[in-house]
Amino acid sequence: EGLFIGLLGGAMGVLLSLGLAYGVDVLGGIEMPPPPSMSEGYQAFFKMTPEVLALSFGISVAAAFLSSLYPAWAASRVNIVEALLKS
Repeated sequence: EGLFIGLLGGAMGVLLSLGLAYGVDVLGGIEMPPPPSMSEGYQAFFKMTPEVLALSFGISVAAAFLSSLYPAWAASRVNIVEALLKS
């Protein structure tokens, strides 16, 4: 379950980030103030590379899966009758 949620969340996150980055780039980027000792600002654009997308997807899947291990292990150790009486 944790792995499935991680896969689904990672895929949705990658698609959402691609859409938002494309939208910002189409609208002309983000206007940045001038750096120190400069008089003119610049436009910032997103550079979405496959490596960055794959890394973010992998981190989200790993985080969801690893964070689900302990609760699943703890739930597997509880007696079924006790769990039903507590709820």
